Amino acid sequence: MDIPLIIPEQYYPTSPKGSRAGEILSDCLLQLNRSRPNLVSRASLSRTRNKAVFRIPFAFYPGALETVNARALQTLMTCLTDLDVDFLIRNPNARLLADSTVVYARTLEWDTLPALFLRGYGDCKSLTAARCAEYKRVGRECRPVFRFIKRSTGALDFHILVQTGAGFEDPSKEHGMGSNENAHF
Repeated sequence: MDIPLIIPEQYYPTSPKGSRAGEILSDCLLQLNRSRPNLVSRASLSRTRNKAVFRIPFAFYPGALETVNARALQTLMTCLTDLDVDFLIRNPNARLLADSTVVYARTLEWDTLPALFLRGYGDCKSLTAARCAEYKRVGRECRPVFRFIKRSTGALDFHILVQTGAGFEDPSKEHGMGSNENAHF
């Protein structure tokens, strides 16, 4: 499966060697390949001007092991959150998710904070990474947590929340996700 991360070049210089965004993406690819089952094709990464695409042949398909899917999803969420933390550190006056007009809507892309604000909507993966990055920037402990559900078609669906010491937060619901959309979680 291909996982596209939208990374606007003007906010994340990924071309120069040694850039923080480039390091985050490279580390994510390394972690993905460490988590793959033995004798299975390796994950790969391709980059264009405003996008990084992880090709992950060993996860997120009908019949893939749930533990492999979970490790891949956790690695990708860490990557997206780290990119958002990097953006917030380099842009200390950036607006926060709670102060934005961003609304919940499903997407195929994994949007970094500036891409999320430009698009004006995002789903649980992008909203949760944004909230986690905001918390991490100020030193508050948190992590993205998720639940999988297998559809009758064999397709895999998931929902991602923020876990803090005070409990769970659902940025998707805060930004307009319908009450029944993920009731099965």
